[in-house]
Amino acid sequence: MISTSAYLLVVHGSHNLQYKTSLKRLSYLISWQLNCLHTKVLYKTSISYYPTIPQIVIVETATLELSQISLAKKIQQFASKIKSYGIKNLKIIPMFLFPGIHVKQDIPLEVSIAQRKIGNSMNLELCSHLGNYKGLVNILSDQFLICSQMNARIIISHGSNFQDGNNTIEGIAKRLNATTAYWGIKPNLSDQINILLKQNKVKITIIPYFLFRGKITNIITQQIQKIQSDLPGIQINLGYPIGETFELVKLIVDEIVK
Repeated sequence: MISTSAYLLVVHGSHNLQYKTSLKRLSYLISWQLNCLHTKVLYKTSISYYPTIPQIVIVETATLELSQISLAKKIQQFASKIKSYGIKNLKIIPMFLFPGIHVKQDIPLEVSIAQRKIGNSMNLELCSHLGNYKGLVNILSDQFLICSQMNARIIISHGSNFQDGNNTIEGIAKRLNATTAYWGIKPNLSDQINILLKQNKVKITIIPYFLFRGKITNIITQQIQKIQSDLPGIQINLGYPIGETFELVKLIVDEIVK
């Protein structure tokens, strides 16, 4: 029995091999978890002589940029594929941490273009972006708890120039008693570290608020290594991006099956 919905995970896109590998693994784990979940439901509802029929849930990924085809075209291709299985609902999940221009304008535009091309034969359901999931704060909190001996916290993220685009991460940081720093806008990491040093806070935990490891997180790591070398009197503990963890998989699956 095929699931009534298929799922398309939409990311920005990257040429970085680490990023691509992590995305592939995350997609696999989400597919695995969804299939396990739907199989359990099927076992409970199936009549006795069909006890082991698996429920097939189809999950694929797409990139908004750095792809040979547009997101709208990818959606059309995926819709055509799942239509042949009798699926009539496609859930599109933006795997973005900020409600910036990509989430507010670019992705909705691509979805609307695809819907016009597809027509009424397939319902395209644009879901909430990843950064809006309330459980993300718990994933970050767990990292900070591991380093409870440190006396200052920084969450560094890409940042958005879009109006109110940074409200979510600012709210998360406030809940975790952390300071925010940004890669693409001010205040940057050096700014915030200097402020903490003036407050005599020399034991700092820094958590990268990025989905996966990639080019930017590698540069941030190098930057922190240089700061630590230039200022040997401070202790910096660098955490890791959210990553393709089972905690994230559960969070995503719980959200998209609502």
